[in-house]
Amino acid sequence: MRCAHCYAKVNYSDPQWINPYKCIDYIKDYIKKTDASEYNISFTGGEPFYCTNISIPLIKKIVCSLNGYLDKTIYFDATTNLMMDSSIGDVISLLKSKVFMFNDRPFIKVSYDVGYMRFKDNIELNIWESNLQKLLANVPNIYIKLNVCMTTFLVSESPKTFLNRMIKYGVHELHFERLTENTTKTTSLIPSYADVDKWLVLLYKYYRSIDSKIKIDTFENYRYALQGQFIGCAKRECMWNVITINPDMTVGGCPNVAFLTDEENIEALREEEKTKHEMCYACDLYQMCNGDCFQLSWQGLRCPAPKKLMSIIRNDFLLDHDRIIKNNMYCYDYLTDQRKMSYLINDFDDTNLDYIYI
Repeated sequence: MRCAHCYAKVNYSDPQWINPYKCIDYIKDYIKKTDASEYNISFTGGEPFYCTNISIPLIKKIVCSLNGYLDKTIYFDATTNLMMDSSIGDVISLLKSKVFMFNDRPFIKVSYDVGYMRFKDNIELNIWESNLQKLLANVPNIYIKLNVCMTTFLVSESPKTFLNRMIKYGVHELHFERLTENTTKTTSLIPSYADVDKWLVLLYKYYRSIDSKIKIDTFENYRYALQGQFIGCAKRECMWNVITINPDMTVGGCPNVAFLTDEENIEALREEEKTKHEMCYACDLYQMCNGDCFQLSWQGLRCPAPKKLMSIIRNDFLLDHDRIIKNNMYCYDYLTDQRKMSYLINDFDDTNLDYIYI
C-alpha cells in the first residue's frame, strides 16, 4: 500500500518475510533475561495478513511456540489494513480460533485514515468497509480497535461527522496516532498542534453529549494520568520496555525508530526519552502528559500536548468526582493543592508489561 505517512514505507524499501524460528528463539531469550510478569506481542507490518497462505501459518507457529512460555502471561494481537479481498475468510477463521484475545473476546486492531492516503480511491475504501463488516458479522463477540492517524485530512473533517461514521461502522474503540517529523517525509500531512487540539476538543464535547459505547483511549488515558498512572508513550519508557523485531531480524526499540538498531543509536534514543523540555516542568498540565512522546517535535513554542482538551478533561474529572463523592460512592484525598481522586475507571495496569512488535 505504501501509505505516505507510514514509518515502514519511509524506512524499509525491501519487504521480506520474517524467519519464525529465529524470531521465536529471540523472544524466548528475551523473556528469560527480563523480569516482566506479562508480555504483549503484536504482529504489524506492512500487512501481517498479506498472502495469508504464508503469513497465517507463520503467526500460528510463533503464537503456539510462545503461548505460556515459562508460565508467563503473554498476550498476542495484530494490526491490519483490512485490504485483503478473497482471503478475508482466512483472517476470520484465525480470529475465530481465539489466537488474539482481549477481555475474553477475539481482538483485532484495524488501521484507518480520513482522506486518500491509505485508500487510493473509493473502490479500496469500499473493500475496507466490506471487510470490516464481515469481521463484525462472522466473528462472534469480536472487539475491534481502530487506529486513526491524526492528519491534516482528519482535522479538516467535522468531528461530529467522523464520530457518527465510527458509530455506524460498529467499532468498539478508537486510538489516535500522531505523526512524527522523523518518519513522515510528507510533512504537509502533519497538522498543527493547535488544529489537533481544537479538533479533539470538539470531538470530546460531542462524545460527551451522546450515549456512545465507543471507547476513545486518548480521553481515558488522560483520566488515568490524573491518578498518577501514565499509559503508553506518556510513560516515557518506550525505548526500554518496547522492542521491535524487524523482518531482517535486527532489533530496535519503538516501532517508529526500529530501523535504528545499533547500540549507540538505541542508547542515544533512551537518553533523549529521559530528557524533557525545560518548559514542561513549569506547566500546570505536566502531571497529565509527563512531557508527552519524546519523538514529537515542538512547533515553535507550542508543545505537542492538546492543552485545551486536557484542561477540559481535568475539570470534568473533578466535577464527576464531586458528584460521586456527594453520593458516597467512592472516597478521595487531596494531595498538596492539586486534587487527585481515587477514581476507579478500570483495573488495567501496564506498569510491568513489556511490548514486542513483530
